[in-house]
Amino acid sequence: MIINSLLDYWKNISHQVAMKFPHYKSEMIWTWKNFKDDILSLKGRLGVEQTYVDLLGLSLDFESGETLDTIAGGNYPTDDLVGYLFYYSKAQEAEHSSLWVHYHQLTGTSGSVPGFKNKTTQVILETYSQYRERVIQVIEKLGGVLADYGDTAYILAPLPYFRLLLIFHDEDDEFPSEFRLLYNQHAIYYQPPEYLGVIASFSLSRIINLVSSYPKSPIR
Repeated sequence: MIINSLLDYWKNISHQVAMKFPHYKSEMIWTWKNFKDDILSLKGRLGVEQTYVDLLGLSLDFESGETLDTIAGGNYPTDDLVGYLFYYSKAQEAEHSSLWVHYHQLTGTSGSVPGFKNKTTQVILETYSQYRERVIQVIEKLGGVLADYGDTAYILAPLPYFRLLLIFHDEDDEFPSEFRLLYNQHAIYYQPPEYLGVIASFSLSRIINLVSSYPKSPIR
């Protein structure tokens, strides 16, 4: 799909949502009840299973609409995942790419800022510096695949075809520790521009929270 057409496509989808719920506050729109049918259309599509969809160990059961945290245990609010899953249900599948880019290099993000603050990236860097092995364990439990960048790097897929690259550089005598977050160049096919930063922030926070909750919620 031509990129300009793709951006127009996402704008149209967002416009349809706004028109469907004209009297709702934006934060009240995203409920399982409102978007159940759209999310159920993911069954067997875009790498999703027939009976559930997983977002970083948060498994939404298609039949019940309930979400289980398969790592920390217990239920998780389904509505917190609805926006990501709705837009993923509208995604346009792209060919595989091995090219990674910064947020500002993604088509459609020019002039905008990520949906997360530098504080989020700073917190995950601090967490990694203090609990390196634990962070690695959590990322691997979330399906992260080891990559050959920096001192430690993982490819993480919050959704099956939506991938992020997390790169950690350890502190040494000359340079301080550093964290970089890159997107697969085709990320725009799977989430609209306004959600690219938001889902990345959600992913980093998920790692931080799982590490912070240990040993209360042990990684299994």
